[in-house]
Amino acid sequence: MLFQKSIPAAPTSDPASLGDSPFSLRERLYAHLRRHPSGQSEDELLQLLFSNPPRSKPIARAIFHELLGADPNFAFDSTSGKWRVQSFDSAQAPIDEAGFVVVDLETNGLATQAGQIIEIGAFRVIGYKITASFQSLVKPEGKLSSFVSRLTGIRESTLRSAPPIEEVLPSFRQFLGLDVLTAHNAAFDVKFIDLEFRRLFHLGIKNPVLCTLKLSRTLFPRLGSYSLDSLARAFNLKQGRRHRAYGDAHLAAQLLLLMLDRARALGLKTARELLDLADCRKP
Repeated sequence: MLFQKSIPAAPTSDPASLGDSPFSLRERLYAHLRRHPSGQSEDELLQLLFSNPPRSKPIARAIFHELLGADPNFAFDSTSGKWRVQSFDSAQAPIDEAGFVVVDLETNGLATQAGQIIEIGAFRVIGYKITASFQSLVKPEGKLSSFVSRLTGIRESTLRSAPPIEEVLPSFRQFLGLDVLTAHNAAFDVKFIDLEFRRLFHLGIKNPVLCTLKLSRTLFPRLGSYSLDSLARAFNLKQGRRHRAYGDAHLAAQLLLLMLDRARALGLKTARELLDLADCRKP
């Protein structure tokens, strides 16, 4: 990379100053471009980042294409020569057209630390159907907990040959794209994913987040328990291997399909209305 993770805030004439915090470059650019939805040129962005920006246009172009080119949160318009933040169309789209990526993680303990994810499972839901899936074991940074091994059935010997999170996360980010990140008890999964996104990509999760645990309490208020196991029994859902990311993500995806049908029956039209109903985080 051309840059270190963060630099002190550069002098800027923008009245909505980004402040003195040492934001990562991507975080600073994301916040700035959100305030300029029509986009900004590379010359304008250089003024934001550097007190003495490089004058060479090829150098400027190389800087921004290396920094932002592979990040799905940013787009470059070659016609106008401007960078902008990608809009989250999934949140505004009709429910039957919106993309939802249902995610589950297995982690090496509950502490939110780098290198703790040991498995990622995910399913994409579009148009009331599961359309694609993602699965990978992940080699953790430390020794696998014996409790986690017993719970998941994952052996440390198996993880030794698994790719590290640095190799898995780019593929997962590409799979996630700009879709609505969905999970059961989403706060748990999101905190680990966001940590690793910030560490490796220098920009946290910006996708809309939908929590099926919260949504199930709203859509099915008379159930006594809202754990995945209880909901699977209540709705006779097909269960795969429990406490494994792929199996649990598939179970949560089936649950989401039921919720989408219920939301449609209630007259909800867009993913944004679904997010509001669940009172989940918005981008």
